[in-house]
Amino acid sequence: MPQDEKRVGPIHFTAQGQEYTESCRIVRIIWRGATTAGDQVTIMGRGSNSNVILWPCRTDGTNTYLGVVFAIPGVHAPDGFRATELASGEVFVYLAE
Repeated sequence: MPQDEKRVGPIHFTAQGQEYTESCRIVRIIWRGATTAGDQVTIMGRGSNSNVILWPCRTDGTNTYLGVVFAIPGVHAPDGFRATELASGEVFVYLAE
């Protein structure tokens, strides 16, 4: 993306292994989809923070709509982040400007 262009909207993950590679601050994460009890999502850091869990979540039912809002300024992800688990559905990660 050219330097003068700004990203609009959330980062959208639909599969395990997807990643966002830019330094950022995460302010909100939403997981939605047709799930079954025990389905999980784990968002972790990348690079030097690859062992840092930013958001672990497990559902206890179906038709999940779960999320978290982090206090401003948000959770810092200096090397970006990745979905190490995404059992079902989709995840939307909202970044601070």
